[in-house]
Amino acid sequence: MPAATLASLAAVVLAPLLLLAPALRPGYVLSAADRALEWHLFSAARPPGWTGAANPLIADTVMQFLPWRRFAVDELRAGRIPFWNPHAFAGSPLLGNSQSAVFDPLAVPYLLVDEPSRATVWVALLRMWVAGLGTWLFVRRLGASPAAAALAGVVYACGGVTTVWLLFPLVSSSCWFPFALLAAESLARCGSPRAVAGLALALTASLLGGQVEVAFLSAVAAAAFVLVRRGQLGGWSPRTLAAGVAAVAGAALLTVALSAVHAGPFLDTLTQGSLAGSRADLAAAMPAFPPSRFDHLVLQVFPYLFGRPVAGEPNLAGPYTNYCEQSGAYASLLGLALAIVGLAAAPRRSATRVLAALGVAAWLAAGYFPPFPALARLLPPFNVMPLQRGAFIALLALAVLAASGLDALADRTGRRPVAVGRTAAIAIGVLAVVAVAAATWLLRGAPGHDGVLRFFGQSRVVASWFAGKHDFMLTKFGTIAPSLARLYVLPWLVTAVGAIAVLLAGRRRGWAGATAIVVVAADLFWFGHGHNPAIRAELAYPETARLTELRQAAGDGRVLVLDWGMPPNLGTYVGLDDVLGYDAIGRRRLELLMSFAGPFRPGPLHFRLGHFDRYESPVLDVLGVRAVAASKAREVRTLRPPATSKGFLYENPRALPRAFVPREVVVAADLDGARDLVRTEPRLADPAACVVVEASDGSGLAGVRGTVRWRRPAPARFELDVAMETPGVVVVSEGWDPGWRATIDGAPAPVYPCELALIAVPVPIGAHLVTLAYRPRGWNLAVGLTALGVLVGLGMLAVPPRGARTKV
Repeated sequence: MPAATLASLAAVVLAPLLLLAPALRPGYVLSAADRALEWHLFSAARPPGWTGAANPLIADTVMQFLPWRRFAVDELRAGRIPFWNPHAFAGSPLLGNSQSAVFDPLAVPYLLVDEPSRATVWVALLRMWVAGLGTWLFVRRLGASPAAAALAGVVYACGGVTTVWLLFPLVSSSCWFPFALLAAESLARCGSPRAVAGLALALTASLLGGQVEVAFLSAVAAAAFVLVRRGQLGGWSPRTLAAGVAAVAGAALLTVALSAVHAGPFLDTLTQGSLAGSRADLAAAMPAFPPSRFDHLVLQVFPYLFGRPVAGEPNLAGPYTNYCEQSGAYASLLGLALAIVGLAAAPRRSATRVLAALGVAAWLAAGYFPPFPALARLLPPFNVMPLQRGAFIALLALAVLAASGLDALADRTGRRPVAVGRTAAIAIGVLAVVAVAAATWLLRGAPGHDGVLRFFGQSRVVASWFAGKHDFMLTKFGTIAPSLARLYVLPWLVTAVGAIAVLLAGRRRGWAGATAIVVVAADLFWFGHGHNPAIRAELAYPETARLTELRQAAGDGRVLVLDWGMPPNLGTYVGLDDVLGYDAIGRRRLELLMSFAGPFRPGPLHFRLGHFDRYESPVLDVLGVRAVAASKAREVRTLRPPATSKGFLYENPRALPRAFVPREVVVAADLDGARDLVRTEPRLADPAACVVVEASDGSGLAGVRGTVRWRRPAPARFELDVAMETPGVVVVSEGWDPGWRATIDGAPAPVYPCELALIAVPVPIGAHLVTLAYRPRGWNLAVGLTALGVLVGLGMLAVPPRGARTKV
């Protein structure tokens, strides 16, 4: 392999290592889990001098992904697929929530360590390396030089989307997009079975990464790429396009088969959640033509418009945005300038132009520029996904165009690219002059800033940028102005000077390619440093005395933690069964049940129970909540503090066991009927006396007598020793899902929803062993489809390649 090629690959490998080097030190982990120290159950573990979480923006990594990963790893090591999570939502699907990404191929390092936090940095590196290598291969396939390929790989591996969502499943999905386009290019050129299988494998890996929205957008973009490239290469005849449609359809069918073990449980769980419908309603209520977001354009050039609110840095963001959502397409200042050059140099009938069109569309949609919001309202499933999820397409397009621009500047026969490069250099120079003036003013404390801000505040556009922060800036801007200059303006000036040098130099000195990579990497390192923080290992989910006390008080029951003391899913990490939960899907029935506890402040769409505080409701009794923790003393009537409690911890003596036999059963035909019964009569006042069961083929029962003892040998399995003196039902206080199956003494038995969100099994007179086991509906079919997909995919890969149908 030539030295230039090896050097370009080395750049793609080393750039992520340098960016994440702080987390590779002994005793450190790549994690934002020190955010837990802000919550009262963990606050006792704060070290001296602690001033706050390293990055509070990426709290989902703390509250969702690592807890799920720890539970999934424990289950896999026990030889079980983690179908069910007993620690959130009073029990809920884990495999089916998609973002748990149980089958993510890049999550293998988690299986090799005893503590998941220690493997996160290696999982992150794998994601960045896959993103960078895939981009390198794709750009090389398009004919780029090694230096240009390295530049593109660094941009996509370390740029906006990959950096700001690195610890999210989003990047485990988006990192495969370059491989999807690599296969799509082969599919457009020759249409071989190998190319079909390659595209399906890339899309399957994206789906297994956990972010269904990203995988779907990857598939749409790849399909559009194939069809347009087919037209470019083979003509726009109906026969050519029909062949392209058939190839794309084949790849889609193979993807469906290969990913069935992931997609099947997800679709099943989605039907039991509340988020999809809520998002569709929200999209329908939004204006079809919202005001244009010019801040989106500014952030492509200067990503620090709202500050970089990590590690105590100034935060100018209004309530509608943050660094994560708005900076997904940042490709560095030089990367953007080179992309403009590359667009000017790209031939009309080229893959670069196709990708550029896809990137522009994705970028406009992510900024909610018309007509994309209006189209999204009309086109499922676009109406249930945030449009900014497609920013990864724009970032890859910029990376590929930047590579094309770097090569175009080196080609002395291309006068137009050189002229465009010089124009870009002049434009950056003008911006640099303005930045020098701004930096000088800021370093002096921004004299007269109040008048300046009041003047700009009259602009509706500028006022919208800093919505909710304008008053803060009027009073605090002079204090934070020097920090703004040092942290944001001066580093930007350094990269601006480097960008100007590269744009003007071309290859006249032979160092432009290497310099461009260094300048781009430096820009992206400053953009991303600390966003994915390295913290001391002992600060990640520390065990505290209050946690131990809560665990003892709960026993085999559930917990409710008030005042945001243990956000949902942290119970999954520390082994506590919580009635609250947080994932991207929600649990419609549990939300309905808990609404009968009384009014509480609703949370956001993806977390409706976030502020639930009805700590003495009978709803908690039927859910088996034995312990309630708070940050301050509460007025209680039925709760009581344990004798040994040193904090605000209460026990619930009315909590029912996980399995019980009610004395009376009222039957409703469906969920609406059950909801009406609960609403019109105080059925939840004494759940041990009377329950509502949804059974269209049953009738009510009174005077039921029986006993039950329960055990849980696995998270997705209950075993009940039942002794019934009369026919009745056994109620299991676990989240209802149609995937639960029951047997009585080995014979199948029906399972009904009970009390809106729990499980009931009818049991005849006598002593019986009742078992309950959870598997997603259609699981055997999903396994069969995946096995068939693997066989078909292997067969397609074994087909000898054919020569390219058309040359570029």
